[in-house]
Amino acid sequence: MAAIGRASFLTTAIGPKVLPFIAPLIAEGLTERLKHTHEKLYVIACENQINATDLLKNEVLKTLNEETVKKMEGTVFFLNSAVDRIVPLQHNEELLDVLVENYHEWIVATKEKLPEVKGMQIVPDLAPYIERKLFTVNTGHATTAYLGYQAGKNKIHEALADPDIYRDVKATIEETGAYLIKRYGFAAETHERYIEKILHRFQNPKLNDDVTRVGRSPIRKLGPEDRLVKPAREAKRLGLSFTHLAQVIAAALRFDYTEDAEAAELQKQLKTKGVLAVLNQVSGLSPEDPITKEAIRYYKENSVKPG
Repeated sequence: MAAIGRASFLTTAIGPKVLPFIAPLIAEGLTERLKHTHEKLYVIACENQINATDLLKNEVLKTLNEETVKKMEGTVFFLNSAVDRIVPLQHNEELLDVLVENYHEWIVATKEKLPEVKGMQIVPDLAPYIERKLFTVNTGHATTAYLGYQAGKNKIHEALADPDIYRDVKATIEETGAYLIKRYGFAAETHERYIEKILHRFQNPKLNDDVTRVGRSPIRKLGPEDRLVKPAREAKRLGLSFTHLAQVIAAALRFDYTEDAEAAELQKQLKTKGVLAVLNQVSGLSPEDPITKEAIRYYKENSVKPG
């Protein structure tokens, strides 16, 4: 409460599902703060979810009275951001130690002039950077995990040490890259360097990341607005290739890691409903969609191996 009262920034990095649980405390802190000061406060949810700050704002507003909401105008700003840093599964002796990669990116969308924060990049429109990250980093990471799992690899860096998997992962995010370049006007040469940088990050053996950790929650990752289906649909809409993305969708359907609840549920649905129904219900893809047909063609093969 005291910290909220004197802060310039209020940020979170706790996981989007936890935001509703901390919102009441934030609301209480804002109520108390606005009794004493009208200094500007910038609230930023630094979570791995699109527009996570909007989610936090909605939860905070639920517990505020009308008077406090009025006081917030021009004083408390809720700003969406995009964050990018790989944090693998932790195996540290000290509970509070966290192993992360050196690379990091923090982009905040606002037209306000903010106090300078080292490492923060300000942009007027977050959408191009959100999609660039989601459809390069998240798509590439998931692709490596699902193809690696099919090939019997345990670690992300081990999967990318396989020349065939590396080639297929790169081809997949080059498909998403073609969409991003056409949609947002990113320079092709610059985006190619970005792809190379992302793949280099995934190859870092010090992260020692498990393919089963990165591949977890396949139902969410096969969602219509997520990292595999959304770029495939956008590529199709723009007349671009989506072949590798469809192949990875098939590999995700074969992610049968029993210790992951979503993976187990997905396999159950596939057995009881069939692949057509699952792609329709989970991914919003109709049976007639070319993406569906392409994905099923690879899914029905004895082994899913793109390329």
